[in-house]
Amino acid sequence: MDAQTVKDYFCLLPARDDPKYRDALGDFLHALRSQNIEVSPRYYVNDAVGGGGGLSGEFGLIASAVGPALCTAVGAFLVARFGRKARLKIGLAGEVEAEAQTAEEVEKLIKIAQKHLETKNRR
Repeated sequence: MDAQTVKDYFCLLPARDDPKYRDALGDFLHALRSQNIEVSPRYYVNDAVGGGGGLSGEFGLIASAVGPALCTAVGAFLVARFGRKARLKIGLAGEVEAEAQTAEEVEKLIKIAQKHLETKNRR
């Protein structure tokens, strides 16, 4: 997926004390790819000897990927640990930004994203 096709971003945020957060990010990425959802994960690297790195929690998606399979994957991430959040940014300029802590809120975010996409496609 090239940078020009990425339109929306999901950012998965950890709970306050969330030792399994990094594993959950890998599970989330695997769930999306197993559903053939085109995703562009962002990684971080610690610039130090032995610093390591990993998934940052931010995932770029093409707008057409926003749907039920994404909602299921995000919902599973949220229910695995109290306090986790999902943030959705729609559009390259972040025209719409919203945050969710429950699967029901994620469904609402997905509907907002789909309406935003429909409105843009009508123009």
